[in-house]
Amino acid sequence: MITRTLTSVAGLGLASLLFVSTAFAGESASTSGYGKAPAYGTGAAMPASTDSDFPLYGGVSLGYETHYMFRGVNLGENAPWGEIDLNYDLTETLSLNFGAWYINPTSDVGGINPTDELDVYGFLIFPIGDLSVSVGMTAFFFPEVDGDSQEYGIALGYPIGDLFDLGFEYWADANAKGPDAFGHYFELNGSKSIELSDVIALNLGTGVGFGENYFGVSGWNHVFALGGLSFALTDTAALDLYVGGNWPVGDLKDFGEKDRVHGGASISVSF
Repeated sequence: MITRTLTSVAGLGLASLLFVSTAFAGESASTSGYGKAPAYGTGAAMPASTDSDFPLYGGVSLGYETHYMFRGVNLGENAPWGEIDLNYDLTETLSLNFGAWYINPTSDVGGINPTDELDVYGFLIFPIGDLSVSVGMTAFFFPEVDGDSQEYGIALGYPIGDLFDLGFEYWADANAKGPDAFGHYFELNGSKSIELSDVIALNLGTGVGFGENYFGVSGWNHVFALGGLSFALTDTAALDLYVGGNWPVGDLKDFGEKDRVHGGASISVSF
């Protein structure tokens, strides 16, 4: 990844997952997004596979972000993105999630120079009782600059009854600067998906991030909240709209990151 500090945050890369939306058929949607884009969980309402007997399934998504937000940091505005996400069921309880995601911020913000970014990811997904676990890595490629990198991590999800889903994420980036080889990022989040009708779902979420030697941040990083609507267009296509708020704290706020309102939209087709 690009050499990064929070005073020069071009190319911070990997966007944080807030939540995995519920598919309209009542099954979990693709769990892509653990530790990689789409930014702030905007494209997660992909319908379930149309052929449950076939072990390979997935989808294609196209979207747009008003701001490319990464863990409290604005990396550029007017950002179209695209993704191909695949899942392969290794066993009844173990799946391999892999794919590629590309984003291209087209407007500069506060002197930050946006750059194209390609993320290639792979995660193993499995349950431990009611706990869902995703473990893997994302490789970051920046065609316009020198600074490719990798990030490794784990994401956990646990339903708190019918109230909401609780999530925890940990990510380590080997390119973080400082006395340690790795920078560490932690996030605690909660989400809720509510079916408003047979074809419309309301998705809500909030969370807080914490950094340790993570590109200039050691301490509380930011607080965020999101609300969105998912529309089932067909049995295999969905439209997602969202609006979010981001509030930097601690070092991140001291570095000049501002409170922001941002939004986005995406269309996903599953196969």
